[in-house]
Amino acid sequence: MGMFCKTLKGVLTSTKCLMVGLLVLVTIFIIHLTRIRTETDRTESESISFIDKYGSTHGIMSKFFSSVRDYGKANIDHKKPPLGTSRTESQLKSAKTHEEGLVKIKEKKPKAQELVHTSQNVTKKVGFTIATKRAPPKHYITIDFKGRLGNLLFQYASLFGIADKNYLIPVISENNELRRIFKISSQSTEKNRVHYGKTFNEKIGCAFEPAAMKLGSETNTKLNGYFQSFKYFKESEASLRGQFRFKDDLQKKAVSVFSELVAEKSNTKNGPVTYIAVHVRRGDFVNNEHISKYGYVSPGPDYLQKGMGMFRANYSNTVFVVASDDLPWCKENMKGNDVVFLSAGNTRDLDFAVMTQCNHMLMTVGSFGWWTAWLINGKTIYYTGYPRPGSQLAKQIVLEDYRPPEWIGLP
Repeated sequence: MGMFCKTLKGVLTSTKCLMVGLLVLVTIFIIHLTRIRTETDRTESESISFIDKYGSTHGIMSKFFSSVRDYGKANIDHKKPPLGTSRTESQLKSAKTHEEGLVKIKEKKPKAQELVHTSQNVTKKVGFTIATKRAPPKHYITIDFKGRLGNLLFQYASLFGIADKNYLIPVISENNELRRIFKISSQSTEKNRVHYGKTFNEKIGCAFEPAAMKLGSETNTKLNGYFQSFKYFKESEASLRGQFRFKDDLQKKAVSVFSELVAEKSNTKNGPVTYIAVHVRRGDFVNNEHISKYGYVSPGPDYLQKGMGMFRANYSNTVFVVASDDLPWCKENMKGNDVVFLSAGNTRDLDFAVMTQCNHMLMTVGSFGWWTAWLINGKTIYYTGYPRPGSQLAKQIVLEDYRPPEWIGLP
């Protein structure tokens, strides 16, 4: 009996020791997990602060540029209505009288940078967060600007997109013409005088060259060419629209002119009004024999009537806002109670800003009309007869690179 008691006592003692040992192990394990969680949270916090400072939906651009999509239109609801619908009377309440017709500008302030694409900078593995920080860009990229407004817009937009893709800092001159019209926020070449060790020369003016998107980030680079393809800046579109917001004084003037121009035509008895901008480029395309032979061509009245007819068929109450370098021709060939014409005395910049107040676009030819359509960002009808088939100009344009696929072509 005594032996049994001693044995039982030994077993109980061993069990007690085992339980104490297990308790110690559990305590150590909990402490270890707590340290891991603390370290993980700290590392995530560090990586988030880095990404928030340098990250962007469109790459590095948010460090230098606003990603605001509302680029400064009037306080008229310019959300593009679906096919068969258009704007209500209350959305153009200023169109009845001149005094009440000045629509107030309502520009949204740039939103705070959002935390995005964390997967590119943070790798999670087995409960740990490993921060892989990317240094801010150190090298610059610029472009030799040439041509008129439409050309300049293509060059800046492509510079912007190429810089974004290659992790470079885009810079342009402080006195660049675009700064006078838009709220461009890129750095200036005057403040960043650098040696450009690489030059990229485009091969075709209206084509997309993928090599431009693979320049790398290790060398200051200069672009040379027109770069007239939407594909260069398609991935950076939202940020780019933030760059192409009109300066306040031009925006106010455009809203005022637009409101007065359409006031008499904005009759909502037949339903809400849909506004369509029409830009007719003629001038040297028609009157210069050398340019015409090279392949530049402007459509005739048949194309314009078909385009206007298509909009009229899809929207119950339309107003066409026409700008042109040949207004007498337009007034002769564009008839209708729903047509208004911008004054021949307006500046180019004012016509441009006024047309972007519309919902949709009927364009003829030229980069000025192309950019009007892009800024409006609604439905666009374009002329398929440009460039002249078989011409020298036709060899310089890759049409699928030049025109967005959602635009509608008419002969």
